Amino acid sequence: MIKNLNKEQLRFVEKLARNLDSLGLSKISGVIIAYFIFSNRDELEFDELVEQLNVSKASISNNLRTLEKIGFIYRYRKSGQRKSYYQLGALDMKTMMMERMKSIEAFRDIMKKGVELSSDENENTQRFLRGITHFYDWLLQEFPAMLEYYEKPES
Repeated sequence: MIKNLNKEQLRFVEKLARNLDSLGLSKISGVIIAYFIFSNRDELEFDELVEQLNVSKASISNNLRTLEKIGFIYRYRKSGQRKSYYQLGALDMKTMMMERMKSIEAFRDIMKKGVELSSDENENTQRFLRGITHFYDWLLQEFPAMLEYYEKPES
């Protein structure tokens, strides 16, 4: 865990870690993000994360790669150095959600094909598949309006 945090900060770290875990990321990803938040520095080095978080190099490496892939952090090298540095990513929520919606649309299409291919006699299967496709149809229909609302300037 992160060293030198007060009780409230430690509770925040635990809540963040649990929340990211529930979203399919590991708890270590949450601890890494929290370390960025509480370090009060713009950039961090790999070895510092390993030392400060007391987590294996493999775990830090895997979690950094995942966080980089989803845009939460950014990795870069300084000119003439082999060492990688990391900083919090400049999240473009609109682009991130549009990419997520493409995945949702693809999953919905697969589930619709499942409705076609499965037996109408199995009510549980049909209810499961139709429930997913119905919700995702609604979400995909409403998403443009949600984006429009999001892009409005705050009053």
